Amino acid sequence: MDKSTQTREKKPDRRIRYTKMVLRQSILALLRCKPIGKITVKELCERADVNRATFYAHYTDAFDLLNKIEDELIETIKTNIGTDNGADMTGRVRDICEEIKENADLCNILFGEFGNRDFIVRILEIIHDLVLDSWRAMPFGIGQADAEFAYAFTTEGSVGIIRLWQQNGFDKSPDEIAGLIMGLTFKGLVFFVEKQA
Repeated sequence: MDKSTQTREKKPDRRIRYTKMVLRQSILALLRCKPIGKITVKELCERADVNRATFYAHYTDAFDLLNKIEDELIETIKTNIGTDNGADMTGRVRDICEEIKENADLCNILFGEFGNRDFIVRILEIIHDLVLDSWRAMPFGIGQADAEFAYAFTTEGSVGIIRLWQQNGFDKSPDEIAGLIMGLTFKGLVFFVEKQA
């Protein structure tokens, strides 16, 4: 293959990457000041200096663009924490917290006032099976239905901890946050009493 053919083949890829990057930057900038439901394709295109036909070649609407950004972060987290079912649950929670902190700028928007309020739940779903398997394997055992209720309860509490951590500027280390989540998951408020002792 000659150089001119290689150049022609690389240009569209570079253009597509650039288009997606500026559209991503545009939607994230707009999400700082308004909810996704109020962001139009027209303003996204104007801000990114991209025509509407180009936008629609890649996305169906602003929601689709936001979903793709969220999916990309989820995949990054999955890749970086691995999927080994024999892994230590505390380690997995810490890995997730590390990924959140490393992507703090993006997470501040996605977890923020105008982002997707359920996105943290999607992140925690990455370890859903690992959590349930570990609970069922405990000496006292826990049935599937009870494990699902316990998981729902724990997830909501974990979401609250992560949101507060984000609102406080990710001021604690991922290890500290993972420790809080795991301590409260297994011991409830007794965890704080034991910490003081």
